[in-house]
Amino acid sequence: MIDQIVFFQRKDHIREGSQHVITAKFKDRSSAALVVPTNIRYRLDDLRSGTTVLDWTSISADDEITITITATQNALQDQFQREEVRELVLAVDYGLSTQYIDSITYTLENIHGVT
Repeated sequence: MIDQIVFFQRKDHIREGSQHVITAKFKDRSSAALVVPTNIRYRLDDLRSGTTVLDWTSISADDEITITITATQNALQDQFQREEVRELVLAVDYGLSTQYIDSITYTLENIHGVT
């Protein structure tokens, strides 16, 4: 049973319009063993505006995955803000009694002159 998602990202502050890569491992906390879920879905939201950047998307199940957030998905929603916070939400075993959901955030920094 998965009851822990271990996220890894090289930086938690990135420049707007940049690609960002996040990896996740799925574990059973009691045994520390990696587990392959039945299914995996993820979404990306802008927390400041409440905007969904990418709605629920399925990805092939494995005990470790890599999600690449595109430069387009990391475009600022509001160029007048100094920064925006994105939240990547992962749901494993979605819709099953063993469903587990966790998330990670990162900050987009506004670069003047980039739109």
